[in-house]
Amino acid sequence: MIKKIKSSLLALLLTAGLSASAYAEFNIGLQANMMGFYGVGEEKPSNNAGNKDRKEAGAFTDEVFSIFAEYDAGPVSVGIGYIPETIASPENKNVQHTSDTDNTALTNTVKVDINDILQVYALVDIPLGGSYLKLGWREATVETKENLGTGGSYNDVDVEGYSVALGYAFDTGANGLSVRLEVEGAQYDDVEATNNADTNTKVKVTDLMSGSASISLVKSF
Repeated sequence: MIKKIKSSLLALLLTAGLSASAYAEFNIGLQANMMGFYGVGEEKPSNNAGNKDRKEAGAFTDEVFSIFAEYDAGPVSVGIGYIPETIASPENKNVQHTSDTDNTALTNTVKVDINDILQVYALVDIPLGGSYLKLGWREATVETKENLGTGGSYNDVDVEGYSVALGYAFDTGANGLSVRLEVEGAQYDDVEATNNADTNTKVKVTDLMSGSASISLVKSF
């Protein structure tokens, strides 16, 4: 999917370049982000007593940096952003039993790493000073890091979502450098993974969302 996004973006930038006016610019930037994530995890084990699913909500924060490149044709820009760092969740632990009659305690630990967050977006200037609105589509890979006393492991999954951001940019007056301040919210699709030792046991993540506040340094050419 990431290759498809990159191919689509290159085609979009090429089309814009062929029809651009003399005003068009190319921007590159480095962005520092304070991000928060929230989601609801649900396990559906095949041997769950009482047929009750195990569900738990969780949230965590992380500080990461991202890079981006844009084609600026005036009031509308198109761009691509990428977070090269791994975003790691805290580790969660629970103790389970294999059945109602077996009292042997089995300890499970699990956490997730979120990698390769890639965003394609359109940035639209708002006629209020340096304000802008940014609408984006993104994809990330969620890698599960589990140690299951109950056995097996879960596959990694790709997750897709969309984002909306509001920002303000101001020119520093030095060599095409500008600074942006931005707040952003994102909502992701539900995802499901299957235990490789028992295909009837699954985990599902719903209501996955993130929010961020960021500052960027942008160079225009």
